[in-house]
Amino acid sequence: MSFVCNWYVTNMKLKLISTAAFGLLVFAILNFVYPGLMNFHEQNQLFLFTTDYFGERIATCGGLADYVSEFLVQFFYVPAYGAWIYAAALCAIQLLVYYNFRHNDNNLYFLSFIPSILLFLYSGNENLLFSFVVAMLFVLLYIKLSDFNTMLSLILLPLFYWCVGAMSVVNFLYVAY
Repeated sequence: MSFVCNWYVTNMKLKLISTAAFGLLVFAILNFVYPGLMNFHEQNQLFLFTTDYFGERIATCGGLADYVSEFLVQFFYVPAYGAWIYAAALCAIQLLVYYNFRHNDNNLYFLSFIPSILLFLYSGNENLLFSFVVAMLFVLLYIKLSDFNTMLSLILLPLFYWCVGAMSVVNFLYVAY
């Protein structure tokens, strides 16, 4: 019995270390190799603390994800802060993918890195807004929270579409799966 407990603890440590190593790698690349991405995003997006701006953002499909991402992008002025935010978002996506699909096979932890790695590679395109990453994070959180009631998840899908836009298709595919 103690062998099983020791193996589980060691396995969990390996999982946490690999997630932390991925986050540090993303931070290092974005902060030291490609800090211009953070500055580009910060200079090309605007965030205002007014109710009119909030209403204007929420009035469009995917507006909530845009609003939250524009709030976070204002911290990209300092590339280190932006790199930490980006790394934290990608690590959160990796962990949510793991926890959403963990019930299928607990030994496939390293496959949960694939969406985060693909998002990171695609983020090399300057025209990809950070709202895409935030929308993916919202979708995975919604899947995790609505996992208990599939029917409620389908009923709230139009409202969720209004919050995150086309990324809500990922939720539909997950429910269909």
